[in-house]
Amino acid sequence: QQQQQQQQQQPPLSKKRIIINEATQPPDLDESYWEAKERIVSTEQSILRLIKFDVSVSQPHRILVIIYEELPLFQNNDTDDDDNDNHVEEDVQMTPVFKSAWKRLNDALFYAPALMCGCVELACAALELALDDERGTKGESCVQGKDSRHCGWKDCVGVDQYKLIDAKEKLIKASNLLSSRIAHDDDDL
Repeated sequence: QQQQQQQQQQPPLSKKRIIINEATQPPDLDESYWEAKERIVSTEQSILRLIKFDVSVSQPHRILVIIYEELPLFQNNDTDDDDNDNHVEEDVQMTPVFKSAWKRLNDALFYAPALMCGCVELACAALELALDDERGTKGESCVQGKDSRHCGWKDCVGVDQYKLIDAKEKLIKASNLLSSRIAHDDDDL
């Protein structure tokens, strides 16, 4: 509850301003310097305690790449052009599904509740939402969808279904929030 109250009290990211003053000379080693240094060290220690000194950062983007490249069902099997002997396979990272999933993960960076999800869950949720977008089903299950070749891939990854649903909801909220902020900023121009 405290965390929710703190989030509500903080102004939106678009309202915060960070001012950086570059000094032309080194700072004076007076009392104000030592006080500022003490506040910085104290803040660093608080953050390290908060994250329990776990400084190895996992990235959902990396997990997305691994899942997408390692599971053969995501590879481009579109070989309708048999006449072309110089057929070059499409780079996995450039497919519309991959781009859409990557964009979802980028959107999550601006929405703190999404960042509370696990990296595997975020990567799988982004990929599932991208597949839904590709099929045009917007959440329709694989069984009901036309393209069933992507069904069951989550079983290979071993992601918890409830955590996946939670991550999907948060990614959708993140994308919607970011889209509304961008639209609002465009209106201001």
